[in-house]
Amino acid sequence: MDLHCPGKYGGIHDYMSLIEGGEPMATAQQRYSDMLEKNVGSAAGEIAYSRAHNVRFMTEWNRPAPNSLSFFVNKGAELGFTFEIPYCGENAEPYSKDGLRQFGAIMAKTLDEFHRGGER
Repeated sequence: MDLHCPGKYGGIHDYMSLIEGGEPMATAQQRYSDMLEKNVGSAAGEIAYSRAHNVRFMTEWNRPAPNSLSFFVNKGAELGFTFEIPYCGENAEPYSKDGLRQFGAIMAKTLDEFHRGGER
């Protein structure tokens, strides 16, 4: 995973979002994203995640280029992606340290479930 912050404010920059790629990674990304959305929703934490906020491949600035995803594909990774984590949070409510830790734990749990074959 390539985890980092997008630009400052507005649009995608206000939401947790996975930057989707094309095949051969797209199917795995979509599976992980669906699992993450379900796990975040069932945890009822302060930070939401919806696949609807992902940046689809070949939309906006998300075009083929040398980047972390191409590195993951070239190394033969089963799953790889960039995940944007906003600086502040949604709805003018800053994320708390505890909320971010909880979200990170859910991401890790989901990654473990993904590799164990969940939600196929």
